[in-house]
Amino acid sequence: MIDIKNNDFTLSQRSISQALPAIKIPPLPIQRFGSILTDAKLRSLTQAMCLSQEQTAVGQQDAFIISLSTKPESVYHRISAEQYGCAVSNLETSVSTF
Repeated sequence: MIDIKNNDFTLSQRSISQALPAIKIPPLPIQRFGSILTDAKLRSLTQAMCLSQEQTAVGQQDAFIISLSTKPESVYHRISAEQYGCAVSNLETSVSTF
């Protein structure tokens, strides 16, 4: 569950308190993932980033570069064993062109 206050959203305390133990998968390959905004690729990338506890990941959509980066206060939460059960709090996103 997500708590929304003003223009900020956070993972609910209930979700955090019921989180499962972390698992570690191999690191993501160093590459730019293409067509990141199609076919749920962005969701899959954030899930892989969370499970591997990577600090950065980069995707591309046409002329746009989408960068995902953790901050010092970022935390990984495995909130369920389901396919999309991992969450990253305080994930920073940026969009740029090349």
